[in-house]
Amino acid sequence: MFSAFAARFVLATRALCLGAMVVFADAQVAVAEESPGFHLCNKTPDVINVALGRYKDGTFVSNGWWVIAPEQCADLINRALSARFLYVLATDPFGQVILDGATPICVKPEYFEIRGDSECLTRGYLQGNSREIDTGTADGFTLSVYPDGAVTDEM
Repeated sequence: MFSAFAARFVLATRALCLGAMVVFADAQVAVAEESPGFHLCNKTPDVINVALGRYKDGTFVSNGWWVIAPEQCADLINRALSARFLYVLATDPFGQVILDGATPICVKPEYFEIRGDSECLTRGYLQGNSREIDTGTADGFTLSVYPDGAVTDEM
Protein backbone atom coordinates (compact mmCIF):
# COMPACT_ATOMS: atom_id res chain seq x y z
CA MET A 1 0.00 0.00 0.00
CA PHE A 2 1.23 3.48 -0.78
CA SER A 3 1.48 4.92 2.75
CA ALA A 4 1.48 8.58 3.74
CA PHE A 5 5.09 8.18 4.92
CA ALA A 6 6.13 6.70 1.59
CA ALA A 7 4.29 9.47 -0.25
CA ARG A 8 6.09 12.18 1.75
CA PHE A 9 9.43 10.45 1.09
CA VAL A 10 8.60 10.27 -2.61
CA LEU A 11 7.74 13.96 -2.74
CA ALA A 12 10.78 15.12 -0.76
CA THR A 13 13.17 13.13 -2.92
CA ARG A 14 11.37 13.97 -6.14
CA ALA A 15 11.64 17.69 -5.46
CA LEU A 16 15.41 17.34 -5.75
CA CYS A 17 15.30 15.31 -8.96
CA LEU A 18 12.59 16.74 -11.16
CA GLY A 19 13.56 20.29 -12.06
CA ALA A 20 13.44 19.67 -15.78
CA MET A 21 10.17 17.73 -15.67
CA VAL A 22 8.00 20.47 -14.14
CA VAL A 23 5.36 21.56 -16.59
CA PHE A 24 5.15 25.37 -16.51
CA ALA A 25 2.36 27.37 -18.09
CA ASP A 26 4.68 29.12 -20.54
CA ALA A 27 6.18 25.80 -21.67
CA GLN A 28 2.91 23.96 -22.04
CA VAL A 29 1.81 23.01 -25.53
CA ALA A 30 -1.93 23.06 -26.08
CA VAL A 31 -3.40 19.61 -26.48
CA ALA A 32 -5.74 19.26 -29.42
CA GLU A 33 -8.68 16.95 -28.82
CA GLU A 34 -7.77 14.78 -31.80
CA SER A 35 -4.00 14.71 -31.27
CA PRO A 36 -2.54 11.22 -30.95
CA GLY A 37 -1.21 10.04 -27.60
CA PHE A 38 -2.27 10.22 -23.98
CA HIS A 39 -2.70 13.63 -22.40
CA LEU A 40 -3.47 14.33 -18.76
CA CYS A 41 -4.94 17.66 -17.63
CA ASN A 42 -4.75 18.86 -14.04
CA LYS A 43 -8.03 20.52 -13.01
CA THR A 44 -7.01 20.75 -9.34
CA PRO A 45 -5.73 23.90 -7.55
CA ASP A 46 -2.39 22.17 -6.77
CA VAL A 47 0.48 20.64 -8.66
CA ILE A 48 -0.05 16.92 -9.18
CA ASN A 49 2.54 14.15 -9.54
CA VAL A 50 1.60 11.45 -12.03
CA ALA A 51 2.80 7.90 -12.65
CA LEU A 52 1.65 5.95 -15.71
CA GLY A 53 1.51 2.21 -16.29
CA ARG A 54 0.82 0.28 -19.50
CA TYR A 55 1.55 -2.95 -21.26
CA LYS A 56 4.42 -2.76 -23.76
CA ASP A 57 5.32 -5.90 -25.70
CA GLY A 58 3.40 -8.03 -23.21
CA THR A 59 5.14 -6.62 -20.12
CA PHE A 60 3.66 -4.12 -17.67
CA VAL A 61 5.85 -0.99 -17.54
CA SER A 62 5.39 1.97 -15.19
CA ASN A 63 6.94 5.42 -15.63
CA GLY A 64 6.97 8.59 -13.56
CA TRP A 65 6.92 11.20 -12.41
CA TRP A 66 5.27 13.91 -14.45
CA VAL A 67 4.72 17.07 -12.42
CA ILE A 68 1.74 18.97 -13.80
CA ALA A 69 0.83 22.50 -12.73
CA PRO A 70 -2.78 23.49 -12.00
CA GLU A 71 -4.95 24.03 -15.09
CA GLN A 72 -2.22 22.60 -17.33
CA CYS A 73 -1.96 19.47 -19.46
CA ALA A 74 0.98 17.18 -20.17
CA ASP A 75 1.62 14.71 -22.96
CA LEU A 76 2.39 11.41 -21.22
CA ILE A 77 2.48 9.49 -24.52
CA ASN A 78 3.36 11.42 -27.69
CA ARG A 79 2.29 8.94 -30.36
CA ALA A 80 -0.83 7.00 -31.33
CA LEU A 81 -1.96 4.73 -28.54
CA SER A 82 -1.15 1.05 -28.93
CA ALA A 83 -2.55 -0.12 -25.57
CA ARG A 84 -6.28 0.04 -24.86
CA PHE A 85 -5.82 0.23 -21.10
CA LEU A 86 -3.58 2.70 -19.28
CA TYR A 87 -3.04 2.92 -15.52
CA VAL A 88 -2.72 6.24 -13.70
CA LEU A 89 -1.71 7.18 -10.14
CA ALA A 90 -1.71 10.86 -9.10
CA THR A 91 -0.78 12.53 -5.82
CA ASP A 92 -0.86 16.11 -4.59
CA PRO A 93 2.24 17.96 -3.29
CA PHE A 94 1.57 16.68 0.24
CA GLY A 95 1.56 13.02 -0.78
CA GLN A 96 -2.20 12.60 -0.62
CA VAL A 97 -3.51 10.38 -3.37
CA ILE A 98 -5.73 12.27 -5.81
CA LEU A 99 -6.33 9.49 -8.32
CA ASP A 100 -5.91 5.80 -7.63
CA GLY A 101 -7.66 2.52 -8.20
CA ALA A 102 -7.22 -1.22 -7.80
CA THR A 103 -4.36 -2.05 -10.18
CA PRO A 104 -0.94 -2.39 -8.52
CA ILE A 105 1.80 -0.18 -9.91
CA CYS A 106 5.44 -0.11 -8.82
CA VAL A 107 6.93 3.35 -8.25
CA LYS A 108 9.98 4.93 -6.67
CA PRO A 109 10.76 8.44 -5.42
CA GLU A 110 12.85 9.64 -8.35
CA TYR A 111 12.20 9.37 -12.09
CA PHE A 112 11.63 5.74 -12.97
CA GLU A 113 10.83 3.15 -15.59
CA ILE A 114 9.99 -0.16 -13.95
CA ARG A 115 9.15 -3.43 -15.70
CA GLY A 116 6.56 -5.58 -13.95
CA ASP A 117 3.71 -4.85 -11.55
CA SER A 118 4.17 -7.56 -8.94
CA GLU A 119 6.36 -7.94 -5.87
CA CYS A 120 7.14 -4.21 -5.85
CA LEU A 121 8.39 -4.16 -2.27
CA THR A 122 10.61 -7.23 -2.57
CA ARG A 123 12.19 -5.69 -5.67
CA GLY A 124 12.99 -2.47 -3.79
CA TYR A 125 10.13 -0.30 -5.04
CA LEU A 126 7.05 1.25 -3.47
CA GLN A 127 3.61 0.02 -4.49
CA GLY A 128 0.70 2.24 -5.36
CA ASN A 129 -2.71 1.41 -6.77
CA SER A 130 -3.49 2.92 -10.13
CA ARG A 131 -6.77 3.61 -11.87
CA GLU A 132 -7.45 1.68 -15.06
CA ILE A 133 -8.34 3.99 -17.95
CA ASP A 134 -10.07 2.43 -20.96
CA THR A 135 -9.03 4.39 -24.06
CA GLY A 136 -11.06 2.18 -26.38
CA THR A 137 -9.63 2.13 -29.87
CA ALA A 138 -8.70 5.82 -29.92
CA ASP A 139 -5.33 7.03 -31.23
CA GLY A 140 -5.56 9.97 -28.83
CA PHE A 141 -7.08 10.33 -25.38
CA THR A 142 -7.23 13.19 -22.88
CA LEU A 143 -7.92 12.55 -19.20
CA SER A 144 -8.78 15.45 -16.87
CA VAL A 145 -8.25 14.97 -13.11
CA TYR A 146 -10.31 16.97 -10.58
CA PRO A 147 -9.66 17.64 -6.85
CA ASP A 148 -12.02 14.95 -5.57
CA GLY A 149 -10.45 12.28 -7.77
CA ALA A 150 -13.17 12.53 -10.39
CA VAL A 151 -12.06 12.26 -13.99
CA THR A 152 -13.44 13.16 -17.39
CA ASP A 153 -12.14 11.89 -20.67
CA GLU A 154 -12.15 12.83 -24.33
CA MET A 155 -11.24 10.62 -27.25
